[in-house]
Amino acid sequence: MNALTPAEFLNREWFLRFQFGQHELIFGQPSSSILVFVLSLLAVLFGLRFLSDERKQKSQFWCGLALVLSGVGSAVAGIYYQAFGYQIRCSGLAICASTSLWESLYLCLSSIGVMAFLFAIAYSSLLANKRKYLILYALTVTFTYNALLLFGIIKQNLFLLSYDFSILFTAFSILILVVVNGVDYLKREEELSRTLLRSYFILFCTSCSYYLYYQLHLTEWLWARNMWFSQNDVLHLGMIVWIYYLGNKLAPLLHDRALGS
Repeated sequence: MNALTPAEFLNREWFLRFQFGQHELIFGQPSSSILVFVLSLLAVLFGLRFLSDERKQKSQFWCGLALVLSGVGSAVAGIYYQAFGYQIRCSGLAICASTSLWESLYLCLSSIGVMAFLFAIAYSSLLANKRKYLILYALTVTFTYNALLLFGIIKQNLFLLSYDFSILFTAFSILILVVVNGVDYLKREEELSRTLLRSYFILFCTSCSYYLYYQLHLTEWLWARNMWFSQNDVLHLGMIVWIYYLGNKLAPLLHDRALGS
């Protein structure tokens, strides 16, 4: 994002202004903020459902942890990108800050959440002799990404601190999961692999919708007509569908793969 003055920042989005004596609070993108906090709450609640599973499966634990971390990360993103972005980046400044540790925290939590989900699939879909390779990949990618994230913080490299850069790592990980569960489904035709493949398709459709909406500049087109529905809203709605699908369809099916099965 180009350098913006506080006035220019506010001119780009819908916001509510609250006055408390001499103190002013800007609540940015109210509808978008509510949507992302709903996403966060659902992710945490469904994550806790996985974590409380009485079967004590490792796959259930890691999937639950992934959802909880993603939910907390979504809340951080909602605070930074939507609800209190102005307060964090612009309040009291002549030029708004390009980034913040809030953004880095969100990206870090998201990357660890992806790692936890990779662990869950390793335990549910791979034999022990192959499981270690996916776990090693997950650890390597997460360590590498967060090292680059730290480097970006130190050097203030905005690309390394961007959502688009994080997607480069996430997209390849999802591709690996598609291969793992695709091969597993062709071999065993289990409902678990079919359900996971459907969940990846939801993520694919969500990402395509997000970038198509962004490339067509529909946020700006609607905003010019006093309607606020951004590409982030498209992303969050898709993620809500994904979380709901996991919580209702995957939770009963997810289990550790037995040795030799």
